[in-house]
Amino acid sequence: MDIEAAIFTARQVGGDLYDFRAFSDGTLGVMIGDVSGKGVPASLFMAMVMSEFKFFAAAGVPPETVLSGLNSKLVKESSSNLFVTVFYLIFDMKKRMVKFSNGGHLPVIRLNAAGEAELLDVSEGTPLGLIDSGYAGRELQFKNGDTFILYTDGITEAMNSRRELYDG
Repeated sequence: MDIEAAIFTARQVGGDLYDFRAFSDGTLGVMIGDVSGKGVPASLFMAMVMSEFKFFAAAGVPPETVLSGLNSKLVKESSSNLFVTVFYLIFDMKKRMVKFSNGGHLPVIRLNAAGEAELLDVSEGTPLGLIDSGYAGRELQFKNGDTFILYTDGITEAMNSRRELYDG
């Protein structure tokens, strides 16, 4: 598996986040998220989310269980009005399976070797830190040559030099 990551903040500090977790069972967890707001408050909330995510994300724990636990913790303990969207995937390279869950984040794009795109999403999953809610999970087979693209709204809300959104 090849992994590339980049992050460009709108200000000095921001609320976009990602993490990679290599587990003892040979699986790899990949998380991307985006905290509401910008600047120092979003950055501080992001640090708390990252810390708590590491607590809940463990070998053998399904993505929807991780998001549910993280959400409950954020709802109970967050004193800010911030929330976070999170998409979490677990790749099992031996079985060629990926399990995933979405907490209000943009869907992941999967490109197969032929260049055909598919949006990966689930039936339920609200942003984390707002209300206690459930999270759905899915799993699917993947093949050599598949590419998974994870992104935040910095991509979908990008503007040209005239401050116009890019269109397809």
